[in-house]
Amino acid sequence: MSALIRSRTRALGGAVGVERQTAEGQHAIAASARPRSALVDVGKGLGILLVVFGHNAWVADHLLWLDEVISTFRLPLFFFLAGVTFPAGRSVADTARRRADALLKPFAVVVLAYAITHAARADVTLESTALSLFYATGFTLVWVPMWFLPHLWLVSVAAAAYLQWLAPRLTTVRSRVMALAAMAWAGAYVIHLFHNPVDDTACMHHTRFSADLFACGLPFSADVLLLSGFFFLTGQHLKRRVLALQPHPLWIAVAAAIFAALWFGFHQTINFNFRSYGHALIVPLQALAAIYLALTLCHTLGRWQTLTRVLSYVGRGSLFILVFHSPLQAKALAWLARWPGPGVVSMLLSFVAAVGLSLLLWEGVRRQPALSWLLLPRSGTPSRQVDVTV
Repeated sequence: MSALIRSRTRALGGAVGVERQTAEGQHAIAASARPRSALVDVGKGLGILLVVFGHNAWVADHLLWLDEVISTFRLPLFFFLAGVTFPAGRSVADTARRRADALLKPFAVVVLAYAITHAARADVTLESTALSLFYATGFTLVWVPMWFLPHLWLVSVAAAAYLQWLAPRLTTVRSRVMALAAMAWAGAYVIHLFHNPVDDTACMHHTRFSADLFACGLPFSADVLLLSGFFFLTGQHLKRRVLALQPHPLWIAVAAAIFAALWFGFHQTINFNFRSYGHALIVPLQALAAIYLALTLCHTLGRWQTLTRVLSYVGRGSLFILVFHSPLQAKALAWLARWPGPGVVSMLLSFVAAVGLSLLLWEGVRRQPALSWLLLPRSGTPSRQVDVTV
């Protein structure tokens, strides 16, 4: 009799397990079948390409004006799109776990891999590696752009907390606008409390734990959280409008006029890594106007299927591009500088090399189970993509 009961219990448990796996599979299929926004896909690809372009040394030396214009909206656009694609229903704990798998895990793997492969260098020590892992700001990392990964994890967790606990109390558009405005205003005040490497060269690179770290920024760049969170949550609140965007000539003209007036009138840029931020009102208005213009451009580009596929593919591999483009582009540019030819050609070739080689690395990792487990999200992301805004 007891054997029969055990047999039926095992059968029931197996049926429940199959039903659960089937439900999970159906949920994954449904998630992958949801219509994607060509505008957002193109925006993600365009955004990471602008990051690579802005980090090209030749551009900084010869096209500084263009780099400054792009810097007014480059990172705000990334945070804005991350907010648009952020699933509002996730709990804080689930968000922290999922984003740690997608962002903190590859960050830690790359930092440790760099430390192991460069152990002979005098500036690579156990202390400098621990500092890179646990402080995780641009001035504690050798590959500076990687600061974005731990900070995006922090922004995502903070946004989940806001949406779970505070947003339900903000029942009107006015209350939400006031909350975001207060966030932007407070964020501008906080960021100005910290030094930047232009004024304080000690903030350029740290390899040891010290009290001086806190003058340059907080762990995971928490001192810019209010500002990055402002753009992130603005994207989240405008999600439906963005996904249904139909650009209108009048609004395009208004956005262009606002951006031009603010840019030529005040000439203010944004650099979160350098703790550089202008006026609390001018900078976000300028950035939001530029973001609308960028989304309009993405909407137009999204009409071409081939271009949409290319930019979407670049966006899906954006984490690898973000992590590896800086050393790849620097090495390619240095190698090309030894050959005669126009500098703009070297800039373009190094740009293509940085993006192309990063995507090749991504493709290689996707095909290696061990590397895939270390560097890619384990679940919940379609096709094991490494989009940094997901």
